[in-house]
Amino acid sequence: MKHPQFKINMRAMEFGSVEEGIEDISGFHANMVDHIENNIDGVSSGNILCILIDEEGNEFESLLDEEQFDKSLKKTLDFFKKTENYEKCQRITDLIERI
Repeated sequence: MKHPQFKINMRAMEFGSVEEGIEDISGFHANMVDHIENNIDGVSSGNILCILIDEEGNEFESLLDEEQFDKSLKKTLDFFKKTENYEKCQRITDLIERI
């Protein structure tokens, strides 16, 4: 299975937050929702969320274990509330209730 890839800026992550270092943060959060939903529905399994690629082309697996689903969904919900993507917010709220 090919995992989604996201470019990262290690310097931004070092001095800020992880979110500040991911170039496509909206895509990253959307992927997190898909990953969790697919795991809950049994469509896929495994804990590899995505591949992060730094400025030098180094690749890192970003892992998300089942016990982190609730916390991750709540953080993703906050992100989509800030961006006023209420359709995603409803989808995330539904997933939180299913966990």
